[in-house]
Amino acid sequence: MKSFIQQLLKEGLKKISEEDDVDWNAYEMLDEARHSVMSEFLSVIEREQPSEEKPLQARQPWEEVSFSVLQRQWEEYMKHGFVKPNYAKTIDGIERIFTINTFKVRANTELAGHSAEDPVYIWKEFLEGTKYDNENIDKFIEYLDYWFGDYITEPHGQLRISDYGLPKLEKLVFDIRKVHDVSKKLPILDRMLNVVHQRSDIANWFVEGGTSSLNKLSGEVN
Repeated sequence: MKSFIQQLLKEGLKKISEEDDVDWNAYEMLDEARHSVMSEFLSVIEREQPSEEKPLQARQPWEEVSFSVLQRQWEEYMKHGFVKPNYAKTIDGIERIFTINTFKVRANTELAGHSAEDPVYIWKEFLEGTKYDNENIDKFIEYLDYWFGDYITEPHGQLRISDYGLPKLEKLVFDIRKVHDVSKKLPILDRMLNVVHQRSDIANWFVEGGTSSLNKLSGEVN
């Protein structure tokens, strides 16, 4: 855990002033998301044992926010200017999906070798003490790396990694966790949607229907 926090500090994810409280729970969620991605992928590898003759079939499990749910919340907010108490759990559910998906994209980006961190080091730390922690570990990690790209490829053929949108999404995730009023959470969620809307290639990782849904939602809000 300590090494992972130091990694986050080095990458500049924790941009807070000295008087701010550190949201350690968020960092733990981020660490858990990466552990979950690696555990699920390792289980798939062990089950399928893919090869050139038998390519990997499984793909990374993913959940998006239902567009109908999203649309209703935005319409209600535009109509009343606040979130009704009976919709609080719905807003929290949207926040949960956005947060988990952001952290999973972070994990994917690291493990795919598109960050400052060496995925070989990450895998070695993860596999330490397991049956794979032996003289063949480097070769096994090469095997994992070879198939990981297929595993995180979404139905449209895009790898679920991000260089541009990820830092902005992460900052907004940390911002929204400081807010307890659900009516104030929704504008932050809207800013997250603006980020993914600008990057049409990642919009469908967060909202059912992707860009087309956000175009419709944006038109209604305007």
